[in-house]
Amino acid sequence: MNKTLKELSYARDRIEDTLQDLSGRTIFVPEVKIFNMACGCRGLLADLRGLETEEAEVFHKKITRTLKDILGKLGLKVDMIYARNFPGTYMVVGITARRFCGRCKRELGSITSRPDIIVLKG
Repeated sequence: MNKTLKELSYARDRIEDTLQDLSGRTIFVPEVKIFNMACGCRGLLADLRGLETEEAEVFHKKITRTLKDILGKLGLKVDMIYARNFPGTYMVVGITARRFCGRCKRELGSITSRPDIIVLKG
C-alpha cells in the first residue's frame, strides 16, 4: 500500500474516531477521498452518517483542528472547511476541505449562502 493510501486510511479512521469521541455516539465514515474537480477546485471529502448539524456547529473548532492535521500529512492546502447536510434534515452527509479555483473563489458567496452548508473554517 502506498503512502497516500495509508494516509487516507488513517484519515478515515481519525475523522470517525474524533466525531464519535465528540458526539458520544456512533458516527460512520464510509469513505474519505481526495478530489480534483473539472473547474480546478480540489480537496478532501469525508462522507458521514450519524452526525447532526448542531454537533458540527458546536464542535467546529475540534473538527477543523483534526482536519488541518490530516491535510498537513497529505500535503493539501485549503481555503475552506465546511459540512453539508442533507437538504431538509439536520443530518450531515459530508465534511469537505476545499481549495477553490479562481472562478469559484470569486463566487464564494454562493456557497456560504446555501442553506445546506455549514462553514466550519472560512
